[in-house]
Amino acid sequence: MSYYNEQKDMAMAVNGRMILKICCIFQLFTAITSTLFQGIGLVNMAGAAKKGEEEVVKLLTETGYSYGQINILGIVSIVTAIVMIAGCIVCLKFSNHLDKIRNLLIGTVVMLGVTVVRQIFMIVYKMTTLIGIVAAVLMPIMAIWAVSRYMKLAKKYPDKIYVILDEKKRNVQPKKKNIMEKAKATVKDEEQVFENKSEETE
Repeated sequence: MSYYNEQKDMAMAVNGRMILKICCIFQLFTAITSTLFQGIGLVNMAGAAKKGEEEVVKLLTETGYSYGQINILGIVSIVTAIVMIAGCIVCLKFSNHLDKIRNLLIGTVVMLGVTVVRQIFMIVYKMTTLIGIVAAVLMPIMAIWAVSRYMKLAKKYPDKIYVILDEKKRNVQPKKKNIMEKAKATVKDEEQVFENKSEETE
């Protein structure tokens, strides 16, 4: 394989890694600040409606939702946020690993799956728009596309472990022997010298 093709493949993997990290950071931020808080708010609203708080009951009556519907959507949002947070953490952790493609693929596919499920509920309850749907599924789809860059690189270079080999990994120095190991090695050398001298004397 030519040097040009190898550099081209490396650039493809680096771009894929950058896109994967950007998508995961964006989804992590959205999951915490939007999806999770929205889910908690809906669950609290459903609880308040069940207790009979007038303002909340009036609001649900005007919008045409029952506390059960709001509660279900809230739970779905919370579960989605938790899965998204876990998936993003996994993908960010292994974003430089070609030997962890299975983890990356599972993480990105699961994130897309829970996002689609939540959007279906949002559509049924008429609580989203077309722009909202596209924005929600775009990041997981881009993350899966980024992982496909890893898969192509791993297929061409089955022995390659890291997308980018940083300086720490390039310059791995052997661990220094501790005092006990040095002492044992010295004693062993002295014993060997003594045995050699004994053999020569004989």
